[in-house]
Amino acid sequence: MSAVQPRWVSSGNINTCRFVKVSGDNTVAQAGAGEFTCGISQEGTKKPPLPGETNVYAAESGDLLEVFGPGQETQLELGGTVSAGDMLKPDANGKGVTAASTNYYGAIAKHGGAAGEKILVVVERGYKA
Repeated sequence: MSAVQPRWVSSGNINTCRFVKVSGDNTVAQAGAGEFTCGISQEGTKKPPLPGETNVYAAESGDLLEVFGPGQETQLELGGTVSAGDMLKPDANGKGVTAASTNYYGAIAKHGGAAGEKILVVVERGYKA
């Protein structure tokens, strides 16, 4: 993994290890189902979680966010079961799911995994014919 990632400004709450999309000038938002992505959000949270806290984000609106882009490896949280080599697209929550034919994809799985797990992926954008 590269030590220096491009920094964007978050236009809303973005969870860790999720697909993101361009939402304006130098801003990104968490991607939704099947949207064209520009990368994957940073692995670390904005602040340490407190006991019982469930909404700890990588960034909130107006915060700087590191984004892993094409050719880089990072962790991606899964929204379903995937196999190594699967082309992944975002689900409604920006989590990775297997892309079907005629879908844009934003990463390729280096390992298999199940919903809720984080796996290593290569950020790679394309169209699955």
